[in-house]
Amino acid sequence: MREKVLIVGSGFVARAVGHGLRAESDADILLTSTRAGAAPIDDLPVTTFEADVTRNSADRLDRVRSFAPDVAVLAFGKGIDPADTLRQVLLANAVYPLELVEWLRRETRCRSFVQVGTCFEYGPSATGRPLAETDTPQPFNPYGAGKLAACLALRAFSEASGCQVLHVRPFTLFGPGRPPRRSSATVSESAPRSCASTYRGNGRTSPRPSWAIPPWRASCSAGRAHGRCRTPSRTTGNAIARSGPNTLRRGAAQPDEP
Repeated sequence: MREKVLIVGSGFVARAVGHGLRAESDADILLTSTRAGAAPIDDLPVTTFEADVTRNSADRLDRVRSFAPDVAVLAFGKGIDPADTLRQVLLANAVYPLELVEWLRRETRCRSFVQVGTCFEYGPSATGRPLAETDTPQPFNPYGAGKLAACLALRAFSEASGCQVLHVRPFTLFGPGRPPRRSSATVSESAPRSCASTYRGNGRTSPRPSWAIPPWRASCSAGRAHGRCRTPSRTTGNAIARSGPNTLRRGAAQPDEP
């Protein structure tokens, strides 16, 4: 039976996850949008659904309930716009994801969740050194603080419920394979050519591949584990630059969100 993946959101990250899944799996995919009557994105179906579960009509809830997802990717948030209030930021990034996970667990068979966080959870890095997963999160704005709060709460939820939760922190990419027309272009042009294929940290430089993975592969991993094992929550958040057809390597990054 084909696996079903619900992607809550239709922004840059949500679309990237959907397209990646479509290219690398036979999963049945459904994206959501807050716009009424939203049209499909390329070949990806879209349904109208609010991240705030309480604002959805019975018909909208039934559409997601009947889809019966195996995996849910929470690819939404708010807070980069300075006009957003602190309350809006914390609701969108911390409260709504938790309520949505609880609703999906109660109303559907979904037991695997991918929470898309942000590099802002880490805060500033030491001069000249890219961030790594082992760095202690020190968010410097409400957006990062809200995403980190959701990460910690979902980790506790995973341990208490037995559900699988994976937290992913996307970064802006530079180097070969980076998305076009991104604000990281100037970084890419000015960075040394070798940076896209090396990891620099703790005084070391090595050309080894990183174990960091794209969000859509995180979704595939979560789906494969569904129903077979109890897996504690896990966080990954490296910058990723594609330097070959099937090679993912770690590089420096600048914070940016879709």
